[in-house]
Amino acid sequence: MVYELTSRLSYPDPFKPSGVEFELPTHAEVTLTLFDQSGREVTTLLKDKPLAAGTHTIDFSDIKLNGEMYFYRLSIQMDGQNFVDTKKIVLTK
Repeated sequence: MVYELTSRLSYPDPFKPSGVEFELPTHAEVTLTLFDQSGREVTTLLKDKPLAAGTHTIDFSDIKLNGEMYFYRLSIQMDGQNFVDTKKIVLTK
Protein backbone atom coordinates (compact mmCIF):
# COMPACT_ATOMS: atom_id res chain seq x y z
CA MET A 1 0.00 0.00 0.00
CA VAL A 2 1.32 3.47 -0.89
CA TYR A 3 0.62 6.44 1.37
CA GLU A 4 1.05 10.13 0.72
CA LEU A 5 1.63 12.08 3.92
CA THR A 6 1.88 15.81 4.36
CA SER A 7 2.10 18.07 7.35
CA ARG A 8 1.20 21.70 7.78
CA LEU A 9 1.62 24.38 10.38
CA SER A 10 -1.44 25.09 12.47
CA TYR A 11 -2.25 28.79 12.67
CA PRO A 12 -4.55 30.06 15.40
CA ASP A 13 -2.84 33.39 14.72
CA PRO A 14 -1.45 33.79 11.17
CA PHE A 15 1.70 35.48 12.51
CA LYS A 16 2.47 32.97 15.27
CA PRO A 17 2.39 29.32 14.20
CA SER A 18 1.88 27.21 17.31
CA GLY A 19 2.07 23.65 16.10
CA VAL A 20 2.20 21.05 13.38
CA GLU A 21 -0.85 19.23 12.05
CA PHE A 22 -0.76 15.94 10.15
CA GLU A 23 -3.10 13.10 9.29
CA LEU A 24 -2.29 9.41 9.64
CA PRO A 25 -4.22 6.88 7.53
CA THR A 26 -3.30 4.09 9.98
CA HIS A 27 -1.55 3.53 13.31
CA ALA A 28 2.07 4.78 13.22
CA GLU A 29 5.11 5.70 15.29
CA VAL A 30 5.90 9.39 15.01
CA THR A 31 8.96 11.52 15.78
CA LEU A 32 8.78 15.32 15.56
CA THR A 33 11.98 17.33 15.95
CA LEU A 34 12.51 21.10 15.83
CA PHE A 35 15.80 22.56 14.49
CA ASP A 36 17.20 26.09 14.35
CA GLN A 37 18.38 27.59 11.06
CA SER A 38 21.92 26.29 11.69
CA GLY A 39 20.60 22.74 11.79
CA ARG A 40 21.04 22.33 15.54
CA GLU A 41 18.31 20.41 17.32
CA VAL A 42 16.19 22.68 19.53
CA THR A 43 13.89 19.99 20.93
CA THR A 44 12.22 16.70 20.15
CA LEU A 45 8.48 17.03 20.67
CA LEU A 46 7.67 13.38 19.96
CA LYS A 47 10.06 10.41 19.98
CA ASP A 48 8.78 7.17 18.40
CA LYS A 49 5.32 7.91 19.85
CA PRO A 50 2.60 5.47 18.80
CA LEU A 51 -0.40 7.37 17.41
CA ALA A 52 -3.74 6.12 16.09
CA ALA A 53 -5.11 6.88 12.64
CA GLY A 54 -6.60 10.36 12.29
CA THR A 55 -5.64 14.02 12.41
CA HIS A 56 -3.09 15.08 15.03
CA THR A 57 -1.92 18.52 16.11
CA ILE A 58 1.30 18.81 18.08
CA ASP A 59 1.58 22.11 19.94
CA PHE A 60 4.91 23.87 20.42
CA SER A 61 3.62 27.22 21.72
CA ASP A 62 5.15 26.63 25.18
CA ILE A 63 8.70 26.36 23.72
CA LYS A 64 10.69 29.57 23.92
CA LEU A 65 11.99 30.33 20.43
CA ASN A 66 14.59 33.09 20.18
CA GLY A 67 15.14 33.19 16.43
CA GLU A 68 12.92 33.87 13.47
CA MET A 69 13.46 30.78 11.31
CA TYR A 70 13.25 27.11 12.28
CA PHE A 71 12.66 23.76 10.62
CA TYR A 72 10.67 20.79 11.80
CA ARG A 73 11.18 17.21 10.72
CA LEU A 74 8.24 14.84 11.00
CA SER A 75 9.29 11.18 10.75
CA ILE A 76 6.59 8.52 10.50
CA GLN A 77 6.99 4.75 10.53
CA MET A 78 3.95 2.71 9.52
CA ASP A 79 3.32 -0.57 7.79
CA GLY A 80 7.04 -1.15 7.35
CA GLN A 81 7.55 2.16 5.52
CA ASN A 82 9.34 5.33 6.64
CA PHE A 83 8.16 8.83 5.72
CA VAL A 84 9.95 12.11 6.43
CA ASP A 85 8.56 15.61 5.91
CA THR A 86 10.71 18.68 6.62
CA LYS A 87 9.31 22.19 6.51
CA LYS A 88 10.45 25.71 7.35
CA ILE A 89 8.84 27.78 10.09
CA VAL A 90 9.20 31.57 9.93
CA LEU A 91 8.15 33.46 13.04
CA THR A 92 7.19 37.11 12.74
CA LYS A 93 6.93 39.55 15.59
